[in-house]
Amino acid sequence: MTVSCSASICILVTILALGLGVFLRFAWVAEQGFMEYDEGWLVESAASMAAQLRGASRNIYVDFKSSPVTIFLTALPIAIFGESSATIMYPPALLGLLGVICSALVAHRLYGQLTALITLVLGAVSPMQVLFSRTAAIDSPGFFFLGMSYLAIMLSMPRKKLCLKEGAILLGSGALLGLSLAANYRCLSCLFIPSLIIIIREGAQFEALKKLCIHIAGFILCLALIDVVIRLAYPYPLSDGFYGAFKAQYQHISSKSFGHGGVGLLPSLHIKDGWNLLLSLMDLDNTLMLVLGAVWVLSFPLLMWQGSNRLSDLQLGAIVIVPIFLFSMLTQTAARGATVTQPFFALAAARCIVALAQLSFIRRFGRAPRLVLTMLVAIPTATGFYKSIQPDVLGTRNAFDLAFQETCVKYKTGLIVELDRGPGFYAKRLNCKTSSIGGGVSHYGLAKRYFEGYRFWLIDGQFSVYRDNFKYLWPSFENRQPDFFIPAETYIRLDHFTSHAFWLGTTYKQERKHYEEWIGKWGARLPVFDLSKHITPLGWKGSSEGWYRVGGAIVSMPSSGPAKDELMVTWDSSNSGTGAVARFNLPDYIDHPIHVGVGMCESTPGNLCNGFGVFTIANNAGLEMILIELTLSRAKELAKVTLPNTWLNRTSKLWIRCVGQTLTAGYDSTTVINQDGAWQCRNYSPAFVAKADTPLEALELASLS
Repeated sequence: MTVSCSASICILVTILALGLGVFLRFAWVAEQGFMEYDEGWLVESAASMAAQLRGASRNIYVDFKSSPVTIFLTALPIAIFGESSATIMYPPALLGLLGVICSALVAHRLYGQLTALITLVLGAVSPMQVLFSRTAAIDSPGFFFLGMSYLAIMLSMPRKKLCLKEGAILLGSGALLGLSLAANYRCLSCLFIPSLIIIIREGAQFEALKKLCIHIAGFILCLALIDVVIRLAYPYPLSDGFYGAFKAQYQHISSKSFGHGGVGLLPSLHIKDGWNLLLSLMDLDNTLMLVLGAVWVLSFPLLMWQGSNRLSDLQLGAIVIVPIFLFSMLTQTAARGATVTQPFFALAAARCIVALAQLSFIRRFGRAPRLVLTMLVAIPTATGFYKSIQPDVLGTRNAFDLAFQETCVKYKTGLIVELDRGPGFYAKRLNCKTSSIGGGVSHYGLAKRYFEGYRFWLIDGQFSVYRDNFKYLWPSFENRQPDFFIPAETYIRLDHFTSHAFWLGTTYKQERKHYEEWIGKWGARLPVFDLSKHITPLGWKGSSEGWYRVGGAIVSMPSSGPAKDELMVTWDSSNSGTGAVARFNLPDYIDHPIHVGVGMCESTPGNLCNGFGVFTIANNAGLEMILIELTLSRAKELAKVTLPNTWLNRTSKLWIRCVGQTLTAGYDSTTVINQDGAWQCRNYSPAFVAKADTPLEALELASLS
């Protein structure tokens, strides 16, 4: 008994599958927003190219990770219809849908109508494919052109004498492969698969060599044409054409994939990442579909031994198994890279379902094959659809639009964000002033931007995957309640967890757990701090006009007026003792000198310190401690000690003490300086000592008894 479907049922299922595919990729996508935040560079490059296409500018911005074909496909509708959510989001959604249809057409060429229909259904509800179809990124365009290259080869007639029509098709398959690489640099991992398909279809014949050469010629001509167009149309900054752009891309991906910064293609293997790839894909995509695809992969040797579709299975094996090997063995960010071949997992699952329904022991039981077929299709379809409509994949609200409307638009002020370039495009639509800060900017960075006119600080959900970095970078805000929240049920996307799972050595489930902890703390909302309520003058004695409380921290603001080596000193006159101890906001990594100091000041009628201090300069090479005497008129150096290969971190405490006629200073339990003198020690107020042109960030100051 052959398992098949009637024409009317096939047509109905096809219409339903296409309807689901359209809904999941286009529903609310314009309202949802422009992009997953990490892809802001693509839209900025496209907006710049769109302006150039309209004749506004020749010097365009192009990010080093740019893929020129994807940039052009994103820029063209912007140039024609203007910059909007729809013009930016519809192209990847359309190409994602066309990619699913393409995989179904490949299935039809390999296995016929029934397998093609199941491939279309499973691909339409694939959560991973839906995710990247709803993201302005390079994934959907790259897969579409790659799949079309496979399909073009399969449209040619195998083992027939080469004719003009066959030559044109094979030339087109090479050109489509070139477009895929120029649309998504991750397609590099699938570069030789079309050639492998040609060899499988043609066999060991001289005719196969001619067809292979035509395909490769199409690939080379396509990339050469793209290179020439880029060089002629964009003399700057793409003066090196596609070659220069891809070289920068390859250096970028090789730093994460091929040996951590090396430029060799295969300097190391990542065996452990193969298992992580499987776990991540199981959590991220349609688990049942992947299980069925995995069953087909495991059955591949048996199918080669006595299967009835050996040639088709061999071609599908080249499309699915080879990229799985490359992704799992060579790259740390495999799950994201797998988007260039992931939709064909639906084809592998469909092939498995049909093969299971046609097993001889099942075919003995009357209607059993149809029942098995129906269940094996219906269950993964239902689970895939359910997973695809979860809030972090499919949403109806743009959190950043809401955030900007409630802050800078409403109060006519600026907004600080921690993200990449993405939010700037939402802000631009609302004429909103924003400033993006990175992970290395902490309390001083917040204060600096606040004084530049940025009143509000938006905390994005990316910190749910960075986990402790919020309190690590801004510890004094960890226990402070935000002033208000922005509803944002879709503010973070699944692929972000996947990428960080590889970098942090965790699994997707662990990253999801951190995300749920974030939701448990903040709710499905974006926290916003009103910095006018969290940044106030310090009000201590000394040169206090340059010191501020930022949250619970104390920050000195650099001044351009004083001389470079002039010191700023402020002290807490409400406390006193024989010394002072302080803790500073220092990162564990130090790539530039950081200047911090703690001191002790005797109470005087004026605003000048009379006492002592220890000033520390920390960098990668170690730290230097300078003991100084602070008088009413000047600062005098008393001693200097250099400690190589030693540095401070956020848990380190810097201290100074005066007992009898002896000054001691050091960090934690280590005494670095022990200085005897003719001075008389008294009770002092704890103080901070900072260079006038260098910021200081302190988390704690106390007196020593």
